Amino acid sequence: MPSLVLCSDAARARETMELLLASWPHEPEVRILPELYDRIDVDYLDIVRFEPEGATAVMLVGHNPAAHATALALARPEARQGELREGFPTGAVAVLDFDAATWPALVPAGGRLAAFLRPED
Repeated sequence: MPSLVLCSDAARARETMELLLASWPHEPEVRILPELYDRIDVDYLDIVRFEPEGATAVMLVGHNPAAHATALALARPEARQGELREGFPTGAVAVLDFDAATWPALVPAGGRLAAFLRPED
């Protein structure tokens, strides 16, 4: 379970987040970030590296193609050649695990793809 949710300020992203929050046993800290919507044509690496100070697990509720680009940038090569290569449909969730001690220490291609769930799953 995330300790922090970084969510776009777009209505659809907030609605998705609210559905998730209603199904969880505890409510994590939530930060609404307009820049997640404003930067949909690039990845979110700098936001992921510097926004979640103090959080142990972070969920990002954003937009494509930036969500897909971020997952591709952070995942190890085997995931980029496998499941993630096919795309990142609306409502998909990629769970990445890192050995980094801090969020700024995240490096491209350093995340192990622990799960990739599509809405049809």
